[in-house]
Amino acid sequence: MNIKKHFTVKSNWQVWRILISESDYLIVESRNKDTKEVSFHSYELKTGNTIFENFQLNEKYYVGIETVYKDILYFHKYPKPDLPNHKGITAFDIGSSEMLWDNDEYSFLFAHDEKLYCFKQGFDERYFYTVDYKTGKILEDMGNDYRKVNSLRMVAEQQSKFDDYTFPKLDFDDSEIKPLVLENLGNLEVYGNIEYATYNNLLMFNYHLQEGKDLYTNYFRVINLENYNLLIEEVLNNKASSLFTDSFFIYKDYLILLKEKDSLNIYKLEM
Repeated sequence: MNIKKHFTVKSNWQVWRILISESDYLIVESRNKDTKEVSFHSYELKTGNTIFENFQLNEKYYVGIETVYKDILYFHKYPKPDLPNHKGITAFDIGSSEMLWDNDEYSFLFAHDEKLYCFKQGFDERYFYTVDYKTGKILEDMGNDYRKVNSLRMVAEQQSKFDDYTFPKLDFDDSEIKPLVLENLGNLEVYGNIEYATYNNLLMFNYHLQEGKDLYTNYFRVINLENYNLLIEEVLNNKASSLFTDSFFIYKDYLILLKEKDSLNIYKLEM
């Protein structure tokens, strides 16, 4: 198996969230806490081509992504800056980079069977509705039947597809992997947890070494398990004041690395 650099995403702000749509659009949310702004970016995983960059809504900061469903991004706002509750739904088509619809009355619950389930908050209970995922048109008034809504939410969660993802592990119960990682590290004094994942004949892991007082550098390695050759070694975070987790994951045959909080390196894993 070969591994090669596919493309790099560089943001001016801190990467806050990474999503991948049904058609393999990579979506990145980045935030600037100083200027209180959030922007959104999308790239085609297959080609690395930019779909859009630095997209912002009218509300520049107190907004976020609820979900991506069938290549449509659904955003939410907050009723007040200091409240965590979500309010409103804004639908944005990734492929066309067009706003589809906006509704400030409803709050998002989940997506299922080409419908969005949402609610209005009453005085002491919620009232539930379904809307068309493309148009926002109301399809059904479900009243306050939360039992039915909760049952449908469970079905939707069970149908969520994560088979294409490989996320790193922290435990080393796998007796075949632990000695390989430790042997590769040699006498290095590692701080914190080692995260690792395997993909076909590749072993990937990241670890931290101390760099001066209270500073740590996060390293990432890829090893070929057939000949134990080191294929990649990258510094993901240099001389940081904290230990980082969730620095990488695999989607289908793409390795995605989060680097220095503001960049992504995407590698293609080829047979």
